[in-house]
Amino acid sequence: MPKPDLVGITAFTSQANRAYEVARHFHRLGVPIIMGGIHATMCLDEAMEHVDSVVTGEAERIWPQVLEDARHGNLKRRYDGGLAEIGNVPLARFIATPGMW
Repeated sequence: MPKPDLVGITAFTSQANRAYEVARHFHRLGVPIIMGGIHATMCLDEAMEHVDSVVTGEAERIWPQVLEDARHGNLKRRYDGGLAEIGNVPLARFIATPGMW
């Protein structure tokens, strides 16, 4: 299995322990790990103990910068995405399969 260049994790607080397990796995492989989501935003110090970088707030505006920094090996410890205008957030792409709902 090829090693990824970067791993991004998002989690609610109820999922944080599992997210940290996933982060540890990829950390052992030497892969940079970024965490975002409500848990990382609300529990910043805790999240920073487990990952290389944290995105707080909405990632939509800041994500291109995160990827560019990762590409050049210059990830910051924290990125603040702030609030996104809902009208500027693209709709999620997914395919509904029979029986999905």
